[in-house]
Amino acid sequence: MKELFILIDSATNGLHPDDNGLLEALAKHGIKGVPVVWEEFTPPTNSKILIRTPWDYALKREKFLRLLDLIEQSNSELINSVETVRWNMDKSYMLELKDQGVSIVPTKVVRKARIDPSISNDIGYPLVVKPLVGAGGKDTFLIHSEDEISKANPLADRDILVQPYKESVNSVGEYSYLFFDGEFSHCILKKAKDDEFRVQEEHGGTVHKHSPSKEHLDIAIKAFERLNNNYCYARLDFVEDGNDLLLMELEVIEPQLFFSWAPEAIERLATSVAKRIS
Repeated sequence: MKELFILIDSATNGLHPDDNGLLEALAKHGIKGVPVVWEEFTPPTNSKILIRTPWDYALKREKFLRLLDLIEQSNSELINSVETVRWNMDKSYMLELKDQGVSIVPTKVVRKARIDPSISNDIGYPLVVKPLVGAGGKDTFLIHSEDEISKANPLADRDILVQPYKESVNSVGEYSYLFFDGEFSHCILKKAKDDEFRVQEEHGGTVHKHSPSKEHLDIAIKAFERLNNNYCYARLDFVEDGNDLLLMELEVIEPQLFFSWAPEAIERLATSVAKRIS
């Protein structure tokens, strides 16, 4: 069997429960999946590597970048590619997607930010501030007015992303559209709890399988097609804006793929991986 290293973090003992069944699905394609903690991993020459759940990488950015360098130096293949991962780590990619014709939540990038009222320029209130390199909603702040600017002080002198707060995040939720090898797989609706704007489960959010309308699915597929890249896996996160959907984030590094809500999709990932390491 071909060997495939699967990058995880030290918080899980083996694969994350949401990925249960992945090793069996890969085995059907003649692939032996080997979970490895990314911080402890040195890639053998010419190895094949799949990223799954190194969810603490943003807290150890330089160490993660060094691993990407080692993967290149060892002539190994990373899924998704090293080039893709480096690009997706910095959320300023949103501005590139806008230039490619993707409808995004209005987005402003501020380098080495001063946390003062100027961060609201061109955005207005309420607004959301988050680090350009980050994950899981950490150091993400909702600011309703100039009086609350100091809430974002932990982001002082860091590179940040500023976006208007969309009320639909709380009234409707945030949609995640999952794609494997360029094909739509399934959709998830994530809802924040009543006193929160972040939809992640660690912040009290809930996850629901969702059947999108034809109109919304068409929007998501057209947005994916504008990426001009049939990623092995990709997650596009949207919010409603009237009758439209606006992209909030593209996840092609270590997205949760919500297999617990769509078990049949594990085979789609396994097939997509197998095509890339044949």
